[in-house]
Amino acid sequence: MLWLAQLSPPLLVVLVIAFRFGVSADLPIWLVSNLLMLALPQLVLAVTAYQLGLSKVKTHGGLIGIHLLLIAVSIMVFRSKAPEAANGWLLYWFGSPVAVALGILVGSRIERRGSRAA
Repeated sequence: MLWLAQLSPPLLVVLVIAFRFGVSADLPIWLVSNLLMLALPQLVLAVTAYQLGLSKVKTHGGLIGIHLLLIAVSIMVFRSKAPEAANGWLLYWFGSPVAVALGILVGSRIERRGSRAA
C-alpha cells in the first residue's frame, strides 16, 4: 500500500498537465501512458530496493530524491512558455538515477546516525 502512495506525486503532475494544457487524445490512454512515464523511476527503485534488500530509510531517501526532482522539473516546465521546455522531462529521466543515489546516501547517513544514538 505504501508504494501506491508513492505514485501520488506523478499522478498529481499528470493531472496538472491534463488540466493546464488540455488533452487532445483519448483521455484514459493519455493519463495511463503519462503516469507510467513519470512513475517509472519510482517503480524501478521499488523493484531494485526489493531485490537488493535496501532498508526502508534508504528506500524512502531515494523516493524523496525522485519526488524533489519531479517537483523541480515540473515547476521549470510549467513556468516556461517556450515550446522546447517540454525537453525538461528528459532532465527528469536522466536525473532520476542521480536523485536516487543522493537520496540513498542521505538515507544511509540518517540510518547510521540513528544506529549510533541507539
